[in-house]
Amino acid sequence: MEPSQTSWVEERSLLRRDPANPFLDVQKRALEQFQRSGFPGARDERWRFTDVSGIANGNWSTATERAATSALDLQLPSWRGEGLCIVFVDGLFQPQWSRLHSEDGAVELTPFSQLQGDLIDVISRRMKETGQIEDQPFLNLNTALMDEGVVIRIADGVQLAAPVTMLYYHTAGLDKTYHPRNVIIMGAEAQAAVIEYYHAASGEHYFRNPVTDIHVGDESRLRHYVLQRESDSAQHVSFTRSTQGRNSLYTRFAIDSGAALARHDLVVELQGEGGEAVLDGLYMPQGRQHVDHHTTVRHLQPRTFSRQLYKGVLNDAAHAVFNGRIHVAREAQKTDAIQYNRNLLLSDDAVADTQPQLEIFADDVRCTHGGTIGQLYEDGLFYLRARGIGEETARHIMVHAFAGEVTDRIQDAALRDQVNRWVLERLGWEE
Repeated sequence: MEPSQTSWVEERSLLRRDPANPFLDVQKRALEQFQRSGFPGARDERWRFTDVSGIANGNWSTATERAATSALDLQLPSWRGEGLCIVFVDGLFQPQWSRLHSEDGAVELTPFSQLQGDLIDVISRRMKETGQIEDQPFLNLNTALMDEGVVIRIADGVQLAAPVTMLYYHTAGLDKTYHPRNVIIMGAEAQAAVIEYYHAASGEHYFRNPVTDIHVGDESRLRHYVLQRESDSAQHVSFTRSTQGRNSLYTRFAIDSGAALARHDLVVELQGEGGEAVLDGLYMPQGRQHVDHHTTVRHLQPRTFSRQLYKGVLNDAAHAVFNGRIHVAREAQKTDAIQYNRNLLLSDDAVADTQPQLEIFADDVRCTHGGTIGQLYEDGLFYLRARGIGEETARHIMVHAFAGEVTDRIQDAALRDQVNRWVLERLGWEE
């Protein structure tokens, strides 16, 4: 690891060496792990398509060194509904726009800066466990430098009618760095939706490195939406881990339309018999944007089920990477796993790299994977144009239909409508 790659990391880590910090030992170990590995480079197989030298050699400053403006005219999105929410602006928790507790106390949102009591021990154990995952330098970086974030606890049997929303905004200041930590803990037989939203105005240059750690209890259902709409000059690297109990369901939808560089690592562990995971993604890079999805689904118990569908719509000189790995342990008989990655290139200069992988150690399973890269279907265009539809409109219809296979699976109607509007906006075809 080059000295230029450690200077800002070491400087930022000094700011967090507070003896009263309950996570100090965990953070020290993470920093040591990161210092041993350094930032990944071209020789690292998992990162060979994604150049993070701009992050490594950046001159990043800590976002919380400035105070967020309490008078900021923040317009909360209408699609978040009437559920609980927590808002962070420029790395700082904003209580005036947040709703943290349900009336019956069955759901609690706690900012990391306000953690206390047994919750600290629960989160510390979880962080240590997640920190054992190998080959995740940005996970270690987040743990070492983590700033604000939220712990969401949902009690046994709770069924939420409205989504819980985490809103992360960047509003001002170049070259800031954020390392938010989110933890979602669901009890047994619960049902909820959580929306994770990252946003900033175009042109803002900053680096955001969030980690979201999830446990879905036995018989529980979680719908998780990750909406990445960062500035087109931002760097966004995220890590998500989900562990699942018996007969649980984790459904995830992720959309990428922002950031100059976006990288997402997702690890799903089906630890209980009968667990299910449904993972969908839509990315729409343009210009010279780069987006990289690495997913790992680990089937660890019998009769587990997973479905992955990631689609990309690439324009201009954009570059997309998808690496999907399905791991089936020896004990995981009767596993049923399907993974597809499909990419639509709207330009001769756009590039997509897709690498589906299977690791199967059981003998009674059904596993399928596939990846495709192509351009618009000419026969389909001819069919539409033959019915009097203009070429540009015909292309928009076909692209929107391609993306719709993913967006139509969003169960929350208000959010689905908003995502479809974003897709139309991205295509330059607003309603």
